[in-house]
Amino acid sequence: MHKYCIFISLLLTWNLAIPQTLTKIGEPTQLTPRNAPFLMCPRWSPVASQIMATGANYSGIYLISFPKGELSQVTDEPAAGYGAVWSHDGKFIAARVANFENQHRFNQIVVFDISKSIRIPLSSFESNLPGTPLWSKDDHFLYLNATDKIRTYPVSSEQKSLDLNDYLFVKNDQIFTLSSDLAIATRNEEIGRILSLQPAPDCSRYAVETFAGAILITDARGRIITQIQTGIHPSWSPDGKHVSYSVTADDGHRLTASDIYVLTVDSHKIQRLTDTPEQIEINPTWSPDSHWIAYDEVKTGLILVQNIKIE
Repeated sequence: MHKYCIFISLLLTWNLAIPQTLTKIGEPTQLTPRNAPFLMCPRWSPVASQIMATGANYSGIYLISFPKGELSQVTDEPAAGYGAVWSHDGKFIAARVANFENQHRFNQIVVFDISKSIRIPLSSFESNLPGTPLWSKDDHFLYLNATDKIRTYPVSSEQKSLDLNDYLFVKNDQIFTLSSDLAIATRNEEIGRILSLQPAPDCSRYAVETFAGAILITDARGRIITQIQTGIHPSWSPDGKHVSYSVTADDGHRLTASDIYVLTVDSHKIQRLTDTPEQIEINPTWSPDSHWIAYDEVKTGLILVQNIKIE
């Protein structure tokens, strides 16, 4: 019996160590019609068959139904699409919107209740409000990433206290671990200048985008697990096992090429999803069942979807 248990344990370990293979099923499908407004930065709802996207210059937020591609507008506010993010339960979208008065910009943190079509302001319009919103694990509060100081915004009356241990945020291009008492955060010295970070669905890992053009996969304390040498705009699969991202080229002024890749985090295996020199594909995002990856095409402003299988 003891030898049998050892054999089963070794077999399971061997199976877990086998790198998973991504297979494309068919060709990519155009989701939005040609007469749709220019769209970019799609983000799939974690629980529903709809995709959030924004317009040119991050203006407004739109919803695209899947698979029909029907379009509706959540808001037309400037800058609303920059860093806009779904709540984990897929009921809300958090955004930092802008308002301009006499050439002065003011920002506000808002939440959009998708089912009720309600706009919920969480702050006043402020002249100095840097950062983009991230959700807590329970969706009860927001905190700002890439900001000058720790800023939190309660969303739910159910939240009795803020436990910020094992949350990461970016301040002055450096990555910090938040502390539960909102005191000074702890900086991770191992990581260089940070552009942005994306938490995994369960917030146990982060994909950290650096100014050097690399993507670092870290644990909840900011310790590096693995690294993608070249990549931007990381997006986690729903199970937290894979990260899709874009590899781009430019002429110093505009993008000249971009394709999409997928990293299997534990095995460090990288696979290419697109290989189309005539198209510039960017900003991948996963469907809740992990069977589709959506992305935008820079030249046309169209949203496309690719059916995939990982086994």
